[in-house]
Order: sequence, then structure tokens, then C-alpha cells
Amino acid sequence: MMLGFLNFLLGIPLAMAALGLFADREARLRPRRQLALAAFALAAFYAHLVPYGLLGLGTLLLLDAPALRGAFDAAPDGTPDTKTLARALAADGRHAVRQLLFLVPSLVAVAVWLLRTPAADASVRAGGVGVVAHPEWPAFVSLPRELSSVVLDFPGEQDERALLAWGLCALAALAATRGVSDDARRPRAPWWVFAVPPVVAAAMYVARHRTFAWVWGLTSEPETTWSQIAGRASVVAALGAFAALWIARARIDDAPSARTTRLAWLPAACGLLYMVAPASYGWIWPIHTRFAVTAALVLPLLAGASRAGASAWLLCAVLGATSAGMAGDVGERFARWESSELGDLDAALAHAAPGRRLVALVPAAASAHVPNVPILHAAAYYQVRGGAVATFSFADFPQSPFRYRDGPQRPPRLPPRWEWTTELRVADPEMNYYDYVLARRGVFDEPGQHPDRYTLRFEGRDWNLYERRGRGDAPSGAPSGSPQ
Repeated sequence: MMLGFLNFLLGIPLAMAALGLFADREARLRPRRQLALAAFALAAFYAHLVPYGLLGLGTLLLLDAPALRGAFDAAPDGTPDTKTLARALAADGRHAVRQLLFLVPSLVAVAVWLLRTPAADASVRAGGVGVVAHPEWPAFVSLPRELSSVVLDFPGEQDERALLAWGLCALAALAATRGVSDDARRPRAPWWVFAVPPVVAAAMYVARHRTFAWVWGLTSEPETTWSQIAGRASVVAALGAFAALWIARARIDDAPSARTTRLAWLPAACGLLYMVAPASYGWIWPIHTRFAVTAALVLPLLAGASRAGASAWLLCAVLGATSAGMAGDVGERFARWESSELGDLDAALAHAAPGRRLVALVPAAASAHVPNVPILHAAAYYQVRGGAVATFSFADFPQSPFRYRDGPQRPPRLPPRWEWTTELRVADPEMNYYDYVLARRGVFDEPGQHPDRYTLRFEGRDWNLYERRGRGDAPSGAPSGSPQ
């Protein structure tokens, strides 16, 4: 949300709604259901590729193969002959095509995108053209640290405590549930399956304390007392017990009454993609961390492999209370960020006329209250107020849905990663393009060094606004250099 990826956040529930419609085996082949699924799939694709991929993974998990199952059941020795197996595979293939007809519109959209997007050109980089891109994978030892920074990225311990509360609540719910299978002949898991993982987890923690620091935050102080060691060892052991329960229930039954239990594997599939997917491919970054966020969002699907009964309502109540506390903490942090870091931005932009061009010079410094570098996009607030051109923006990025028209009126092209240095001379070499320069006070005062070119229009606590001298009037009609 802080980076403006609202489309990604909207794509996840779209994909989950589509999977919910597809999960009904009897209704998924009906024309009205297929039309609804096609609309959801198309919306998920245009939201973000990761939610669309999530829909694809879930669909594959939910596909039926009745002919193949029947062939194995009908064989006297449980192994059908080659001819029977081939006929069953052909029948299931035709059945799968009928089930997946709803994907045709979105796959056509994918084909059009692949033919037209600059992403097909491996030599294209953000802000220009560079060397041929190649995939880069993260170091395996950095995966726990990256997971902590991606999923648990708020300063302080609020989200760490919330995640631990969610995990322990899920552990309690699973411990109180029974499996979906009513088959009394199914053997119970042996006792050591439940005992060994928590003991091993606690022993590993005692041997290597800092190895598990990602659980409660890498910035947390190291343990100084035996009570702290015992407390954190108990947390690690609880996580081991949760893993033991997952192992014991890993056999997903395929009973007709349990139509959605296969989706319990979807969080595991997203977690696997987090570990094996590349970190970047040229200007496309990040890649694998998106699957960590997705895995966290779809983690409740693990409960689909069990029947919780009344404990499910208790679980929802406890998780809701925990989430409400975390949401309140997030709202408070946003308020502090707006007052202390965003500061008097509105007052500065009030002195900038609409329909002009503005470049923002902001420091690439992390926020003390919220994740990421939110003021990096301060120029976007001017565009909301009716500005013609606002830099920094993603306009020249190959994946952007819009771009500037080529010609003398377009903004000067920025080199890759300019937003992390924000030099005025690089963004406007002749200092004759941008009408306004918004500068973070006390950090970038480049326009103040050229009083012959810029006039200080606003001097505030956090921001200064400079206006270029002799900028002239904007042309009538569409502003020059406006995006297409």
C-alpha cells in the first residue's frame, strides 16, 4: 500500500473469489459460472500478474481427473493397463479443457500484452536501454531475513507480536479440530510426529540463538536472562509444534464433501516460489518477495484441510481482535508519519499553479514510522492537484501503463535509479523544463544555489518550493509533455 500497489492488493481477493467459484465441482461447468469466472480471471490479470498466477496455481490444484481415478479403482490389481490408462488420460484432458474455458479471454489478454509490452525486450531497463538483462537469484541464507523485512516491515514489535498471535491461534485451532476424513480405518499419526519437531526446534534455538532472530525481529535486543531464553525457546517450540501438526495432516483427503481441501497446498506453493523464484530480471524487481506476501495472505487456506466446528468461530474472533489491534497501530503510525515526515507538503503545493511541471528532490531515507520510502512519491501529490508533469514517476518504466509522448515537450529521460539520488542537473540539464522544484528542506537545496534561475515561493519547516524564472504560460488545451 505504501508503494501504491493497490492493484496488487485488489488482485488477491479477485483471485480468491474466482477460486471460490471454481471450487464447486458441480457448478463450475455451467455457462453462467464460466462467464463469472472469465470476468474474475480477466480482472485478476489486469490487476497484477502475481494474483493471476495465484489463480492459475489454485485452478490446477482443483482440477478433476475422474476418468483416471475410475480406471485405477476398476483395475483388479489397482494398476490399469496401458490402453485403459491412455483412454482415461484423454477423457480427463477433454474434461480439463471444458473446466478451463473461462481462462480463454484472460489468456488472449496475456498474448496481446506479450506482443506489445516492452517487457518482451530483454535489453530494456527502467529509464532507458542498457545491457541484456538476466535473472538474479537471492542468496539462500538471506531468505529468512528478507521474509522478515517483507512481511514484518513495521518499526517496533507490533506486527511481530501479531504474527506470533496468529500462528499460536491457528495452532490452537488445528489442535482442537478433526480431519475431514470420517474413515475410521485411516491410521492416526504416531506420537513422535508431534513430539520431534518442537523438540528439535527448541534444541536448534538453544544451540544458535540468533539463527531464529527473524521470528521476533532482527533489530530486537539479544537475550540477556534465562527467562528471555526460555520464552523465546517456547515460541520456537510452538512453531515446531505447528509444523508437526501440518505434517500429520499433510495427507489431503479427496472426499466428495471436501471440495476445497486441495487449496491447503496453495500457501505451500507460494512459499516454494518465494524460495526458488529469482529476485529480479533486469528492471523487473522484486519478484520472489511478492510470493512471500501472497503466501501470508492465503495462509488461512491451511484450515481447509480440517473441520474446526465451533473452534473456527473462536479462531475468527481471536484473529479479528488481534487484527483490529494491529490496524489501530497502523493508523496511529500513519498519523505520525503525516504530521512528522510528510509535514507541510500541502502548504508548499498550494503555492504551485496547476497545469505546470514539477520535479521533487527528496531523500531516499526510510521512514521511522511506516515501511518503505513513502515520500519518494511526493511529486504524485502535485499531479493529484492537476499538475501536468510530476517527477519522480513510473512513466518511463517499461511496465508502466502510460508513457510520455516523444518530442521536444516530453520530460528529459532519467537514468536508471535516479530516484535514489534526485539530482536536479540530471533531471533538467538545461534547467529550463520544470516550472517548479519541490525540495526537501535541509537535504536538497540545489535550486537555491541558482537564484538567477529560481525564485523561492514557499519556505516551510519540511519543504521548499522554487519557481523557475521566465517560465512563460502553458499552452492552451492539453498541457505540454502530458502522458498518453
